Amino acid sequence: MMRDLRFTIALVFLLPFVASAEVATAQVRCASDAEQTTLLELFTSEGCSSCPPAEAWLSRLVDSPKLWKEFVPVAFHVDYWDKLGWPDRFASPAFTERQRGYVAAWRQRTMYTPGFVVNGQEAGSTGRASMLERPRGTPGVLIAEQTTTNRWDVQFTPAAGTTGPFTAHMAVLDGGVKIKVARGENAGRELTHDFVARFWQTTEVQAVAGTMTAEMTLPDLPRITGARRALAVWVSRRGELTPVQSTGTWLP
Repeated sequence: MMRDLRFTIALVFLLPFVASAEVATAQVRCASDAEQTTLLELFTSEGCSSCPPAEAWLSRLVDSPKLWKEFVPVAFHVDYWDKLGWPDRFASPAFTERQRGYVAAWRQRTMYTPGFVVNGQEAGSTGRASMLERPRGTPGVLIAEQTTTNRWDVQFTPAAGTTGPFTAHMAVLDGGVKIKVARGENAGRELTHDFVARFWQTTEVQAVAGTMTAEMTLPDLPRITGARRALAVWVSRRGELTPVQSTGTWLP
């Protein structure tokens, strides 16, 4: 059952959970190559009975050898189905706002879950292999490097013809998360989430000696027992949602 809705949005999100832990203790680095890496977004909700098949398809990407190099998946949980009786603990008004921004950019009037977005373009409600194909184009190289436990340097070296200004995006993801739903449309089901966004932030990129740079600081996000953590990074042109280049990696 696909769901349509008009809605309003609120502000930001930071999820409390079980035991606290630092994001990482060893330095981590991830980098794209010059070819464009696909940013695959899924807008989903634990309160939507149509969403588990879409999330199950996304989970199959965990072991793909193309993960992080050819595509970067992010599952944004929206909050507009929470009123159906099950508040999604991963949902954020900020994620709802991101989906709303896409709907406006596409000049549509409604939105739905599950909803896939591939490099800023609407891709429907069903996962397909064609979503993972690399687009033609060489926008430049994107690098994210950890400098301290929670601080990261983001560098984007655009190829000729790739113009800015740019905004950097960073999302902390958790995978292998199992949630037992007690109420709502998925009552009685145990859902498994992969690439679920726990935190997302943006910052403006500055030009330094021909390289676009940004410094980003992550909060001390608590770990979920048994979950695997990852990082997704992408840049877009300022004021736009469509990604220019993406990268990502598993975190310790």
